[in-house]
Amino acid sequence: MCWRQVWTLSGDCVKTLHGHQDAVTCLQFDDTRIISGSIDCTLRFWDLHSPCNVKVIDWKASEGHTGVVR
Repeated sequence: MCWRQVWTLSGDCVKTLHGHQDAVTCLQFDDTRIISGSIDCTLRFWDLHSPCNVKVIDWKASEGHTGVVR
């Protein structure tokens, strides 16, 4: 399993995100959430105030994409 970390601009690790099984290809974020897309065919929705991802979508099975979401 791959994990990703959230860092402050001063270099402090504030959170470790567990979930994706492969490289992350796209990322969108604001002050409260992160949405990440990966080669593992999932989109993951993260709440920065929660220890776990909030929702997972298999983009290949659910949405019909045939290639990586970027």
